[in-house]
Amino acid sequence: MSTITPTGDAILERVITALSETLEKLPEEPLGAHTDLFRDLRIDSVDMMSFVGRLEDAYDRDFPPEAFLQVRTLGELASQISGRLAAERLQ
Repeated sequence: MSTITPTGDAILERVITALSETLEKLPEEPLGAHTDLFRDLRIDSVDMMSFVGRLEDAYDRDFPPEAFLQVRTLGELASQISGRLAAERLQ
């Protein structure tokens, strides 16, 4: 039986969806891989925790808090998730 693996674009799209469900106000310009969570979106720690919770629900897994400490952009976040999903498949 084959497991379907989400692509980087699908993961980024899911990240953007979770973010739009978390934040009350988004910038007018489109969100993308280079959108900075802190500079462009001004996300705070409470919003970040809620956002990560939505991602955990979307992927039906827990992400350790340290997983996203160095993440600044939506693209970096999508890459981090992609790497974790790939690592889980190899186990």
